[in-house]
Amino acid sequence: KKAVGEADTALDRLGGSFKKIAAVTAVGIGAIATGIGFAVKAAAEDQKSFELLNQALKANTDATNEQIKAIDDQIGKMSIQVGVADDQLRPAFANLSRATGDVTKSQELLNLAVDISAATGKDLEAVSISLSKAYGGNVAGLQKLGIPLDENLIKTKDFDGVVQQLSATFGGAAAVAADTFSGKLTRVKIAGGELVEQVGSFLLPILSRANF
Repeated sequence: KKAVGEADTALDRLGGSFKKIAAVTAVGIGAIATGIGFAVKAAAEDQKSFELLNQALKANTDATNEQIKAIDDQIGKMSIQVGVADDQLRPAFANLSRATGDVTKSQELLNLAVDISAATGKDLEAVSISLSKAYGGNVAGLQKLGIPLDENLIKTKDFDGVVQQLSATFGGAAAVAADTFSGKLTRVKIAGGELVEQVGSFLLPILSRANF
């Protein structure tokens, strides 16, 4: 009887250990599943952002697939350098490409838009839209963002003059912001997000073929 009792006690303890192991395992599996879901969602959003840029460039410029890929790679590098997410840079670039119809000009204006956004705290997309409108002749629209402009430039709608003034006023602001402690933290966060997106991008094709 004593031996039987000791065996029952051992089994009870073992059973308790199994329950703990099962609980820990369940938590681990849940965390992995959550992580995979987050990575896949991030990759899907990144893919959507790229496809919209791709569509805008093909519709408004003569950029080839190879050039579009190079542009997106440059946007990726710029994202980490200045601490601005690529899913903010891509729509801004797309807006500017619709206005200019030119890839090189769009890149120049994107750099300026990022500087203005960093210096003023204004939303990058809003800045890119205002610059796009200014390129089309609506220079005064920039003032609605609180961006100071020479009255003569507004009257003459001198876009090149506007760009020169804005570059002199805001040029380099994004680099300065990126070099602050806050900016560096943002850049690290963005770099980490890129790694998560890369993991998710490997899983997207598999999930796309799966039947749910």
